[in-house]
Amino acid sequence: MKTSIVPAQITTVEDKIAGKLTIRQLLILLIAGFTDILIFLIFPKALRLTPIKLIIISLNSIIVSLLAYKHQEKILLSWLLLIFSYLKRPRIYIYHKNAKAKRNDPVEIIKAADNQTSLPTKHIKEISESYLHDQVNFLSSSIVNNEKFKVNFINDKKRGLKIYVSEK
Repeated sequence: MKTSIVPAQITTVEDKIAGKLTIRQLLILLIAGFTDILIFLIFPKALRLTPIKLIIISLNSIIVSLLAYKHQEKILLSWLLLIFSYLKRPRIYIYHKNAKAKRNDPVEIIKAADNQTSLPTKHIKEISESYLHDQVNFLSSSIVNNEKFKVNFINDKKRGLKIYVSEK
């Protein structure tokens, strides 16, 4: 028995209405025409063609017609909306796994062995930017400015910040 492949339905292709114009392009051009008519009727000296009206109508027609121009199978209006949505979204994404559960950042105390002469060191792991922002006053006033403590800030390979506090 002979088998044949049935092509899938293609929904991404827009229908051409007039020549090479799609429905979106035609609607954009109709909006340009209606705004030109409104400019002609509403501006002073209604129903008379003046040089100012001609300039405004021609600029409006050119600008709105450019929005209907197709580049890489998308109209210019779609490209502009895409650019504005990109510019509108946030640039820095801060995610902290403990933020949703409202837990504190993990604090690990590393104690020196009895046979070593070094003092106990407090090691704070992976402080997020928001947590660091909230705790910066505490750290700067009580630990960093205190002459009894030595503070080391070390950047981690995973873009984390490790703070080592030890007594001098």
